[in-house]
Amino acid sequence: MAPSFDNGSSLFNFVVRDGNGVKGMVDSGISKVPQAYIQPPAERIDKNNASKHGQSPIDLSRLDGPDHDEVAKEIVRATETLGFLQVVNHGVPVDLLESLKDTAHNFFSLPTERKAIYRTEVSPTPLVKEVALEYLKTSHDMVKKLLEVLMENLEVKQDVSKIDSLIGKKTVNMNFYPICPNPELIVGVGRHFNMGTLTILLQDVIGGLYVNIPEDADIGKKGEWVEIPPILGALVINVGDMLQVQIITMGHFV
Repeated sequence: MAPSFDNGSSLFNFVVRDGNGVKGMVDSGISKVPQAYIQPPAERIDKNNASKHGQSPIDLSRLDGPDHDEVAKEIVRATETLGFLQVVNHGVPVDLLESLKDTAHNFFSLPTERKAIYRTEVSPTPLVKEVALEYLKTSHDMVKKLLEVLMENLEVKQDVSKIDSLIGKKTVNMNFYPICPNPELIVGVGRHFNMGTLTILLQDVIGGLYVNIPEDADIGKKGEWVEIPPILGALVINVGDMLQVQIITMGHFV
């Protein structure tokens, strides 16, 4: 029988203090979402009426050839209309991306008491650390190319120190969203902004990434939701607040 989550105290203790997380709550056998997780109607995503992002992913390998200017325009157009773009042939091996997903699934499948030791200032398991560091290393050139294209469009003078400053601190976050008994009532991660320069998203085959259209565009009207479907080997790029504040004060990107 699932424990009671009728009050905020018992929910907090089980999920946070005891380290069970939302996954532990779902694994306990709940049949309905606790009230604390239910979103107001205005914040929910109407998935039945959301459109799918039907544009082909951008092939970043073409930046190194005669199609550079055309690809650069595709990148800029995507950032100006949706703030997101999906890229392939980005230089990060697909096998490494699959290893990242497998590592995340393996970690979240550990017993609660095993995961609990990593809630404080404790280094991740050796396997997680190894895969994460390899990803950070191999994705650097992709991030650098994207920033160079965006800065070039703004006629910002480029230099190595400026690019390095924009890249700044790099982190890897792994999120797990368990099966929900009432998915129509909740949002995995609520409405939010990404504070960094660029956020690189890797989805598994389940997907579930939705983007809110900031202004009327060819892809839809302001306020509508667009699903970004997962594509094997693709990465999703989001322009973060740091990039907008530091060098895009003209408001080019959303």
